[in-house]
Amino acid sequence: MDENIYYDNYMDDNDSKDYDPFEEDPRYKRYYQVKKIVKFTLKTVIIMSVLAVIGALLFRIYTIQEPDMATEYVWNQTTLDAYNKKGENFTVMGQKMSTYIWTDPDTGESKTIERDSFNGGKEIGDETMRISNMYYTEAAKQVQVTFRWNQNAEKDLLDYYKLTELPSGELFYYVLTDEKGNAYGEVSYTKGSRYVYTYRRLLFENVDITKVNELYLNIYYTGQPEAAPFEQMIIYDVGIEPFEVTVEKPQKVTKGLTAQTRN
Repeated sequence: MDENIYYDNYMDDNDSKDYDPFEEDPRYKRYYQVKKIVKFTLKTVIIMSVLAVIGALLFRIYTIQEPDMATEYVWNQTTLDAYNKKGENFTVMGQKMSTYIWTDPDTGESKTIERDSFNGGKEIGDETMRISNMYYTEAAKQVQVTFRWNQNAEKDLLDYYKLTELPSGELFYYVLTDEKGNAYGEVSYTKGSRYVYTYRRLLFENVDITKVNELYLNIYYTGQPEAAPFEQMIIYDVGIEPFEVTVEKPQKVTKGLTAQTRN
């Protein structure tokens, strides 16, 4: 038999970069067993590490996303009546607090204004409360805004008012004020939560947005609603460009809408 033919067939069957002629040798059995264990362990560790990173990223995305109620447009009877009256001319505008350029009309000088709608916490320096999704409806004279707080804000509340435990019921009482000190306290809200965050979607009545330059959300501790606000954050500035908010045709009053009452 032609030896060259045998050699070619042997190499065809074993022509692989992974082939190791010593792997079947009994003298090296222990070595290859350890090698497989180490290879399997390293592969498992790498896969688990990748999955852990992906899981952490997905969890982070979940926790920072707001629940649906935080962005929904709230309807009460006043809003429904205004919609039915205006029809296609019913418009909802929104505004985001942000950094913007302000130009002095007298001098023409421009400067950067920081109007972020979140606080830094009374003690810890982290963001404990935040405002988002501010909408206003001129036809209904209503302002809507989402207020969010986390567990650190509750700790701040305990420390600030020297409480031993959080009170039952609603922790906060809300009043809107403009730059002239006019107060708007007729408010209703819907509730929501996600992870360590608690949400209130606030609907303020009888706010004529055309007659104000700034609006502030004043957050009071319900145990002392007549004291100074626990926190105050700006939600509207006439100098920031608004945008139109698309809302679905209403069917009825928003489910879960509750009028604010003091504890």
